[in-house]
Amino acid sequence: MRTVKITALFIAIHAIGISALQLSTHFRFAKMYFAPVGFSPQSLPLKGLICTQPRRAKMNFVLASSPQSPLPLSPPQNHFLNVPTPFVAGMAASGALLGPYLDNYHSHYHVLQYHHPVHGPFDLTTALWTPPLFALAGVLIGYLYTVGDRLLNDKAQIPPPPTPTVPFTLTSISFFTFQYWLSGILSINNVDGTTIFLTMSTMALLGFLVFDRTIVGFWTSLATAIGGPLIEIGLLSTFHDYHYLNSDFGPIPGWIIPVYFLGGPANGNLARAGLKALQDKSICPTCQNSRVQPCVNCDALGYYISYNQKINCTCCNGSGQTVCRLCFRTLEIENSPSAVREFMKSRPD
Repeated sequence: MRTVKITALFIAIHAIGISALQLSTHFRFAKMYFAPVGFSPQSLPLKGLICTQPRRAKMNFVLASSPQSPLPLSPPQNHFLNVPTPFVAGMAASGALLGPYLDNYHSHYHVLQYHHPVHGPFDLTTALWTPPLFALAGVLIGYLYTVGDRLLNDKAQIPPPPTPTVPFTLTSISFFTFQYWLSGILSINNVDGTTIFLTMSTMALLGFLVFDRTIVGFWTSLATAIGGPLIEIGLLSTFHDYHYLNSDFGPIPGWIIPVYFLGGPANGNLARAGLKALQDKSICPTCQNSRVQPCVNCDALGYYISYNQKINCTCCNGSGQTVCRLCFRTLEIENSPSAVREFMKSRPD
């Protein structure tokens, strides 16, 4: 009964965390942070929507002066190190609230023992430094997932994975919770370490194949499986605030490695779903959600003067506007002409 209560609490807090991420987007400080890098619209020859021509050079022999026009937009900058404040806060809060309850399975089933324990609701036994450590882990894993997705998209032209739905995200987290719980159950029943390691490894592989299957997810999960145990070894060797009761890989049990690995997809799905919710409802800093920006080829005039003749701009088809490149990339529709046309139906005249 106690395990059922803790698991129900775990899922409920995650649902609240996802809702909080979505609600936080109503505040204007949730900014789009992935600026378009390596933008290449040549694959979409949509006249009047995407300018596929290089910006024309200013000619010294232009005879007629044009009216004052907006300054050309500066090239987009890399912002891979910038993440929205609500995203960081949401991932940190999720890790700080849920991590200790995962760890509680191991303390309750005598996998490990704290030397200076503190107690909380639902028979929680943990240490004061455990919530901040899990909060940091949640932020780092979420950051690696989201930044890795964008880097692969920009540098290797690999499309980002579909955004996980809320039920899918909660299911992946629940599977990770089940793995954590099962490791404690097997340990307290004196199952040998090799059997636990094989069981946890099978679950980690199954969880990755079902809930992730991305390049970014694999390398992030692998980094978690390596970095997590190394951090634990450092903590055990330095602070001596807890110890494992049955260790076979230095001061830690070897089966903890695949448990760390499965933490990647669970946190990664939460990060991808939360970030998408923030991006969908945030204010675009370039176009303020008008979805258009001034045409850089004609300085938003719809034409330019050359040899004393008025020439219609072929980039914007004379409208003076092109689709906002930041929205274009953020909405991940650059490879679908029909999606761009549908998206631009609301474009101002």
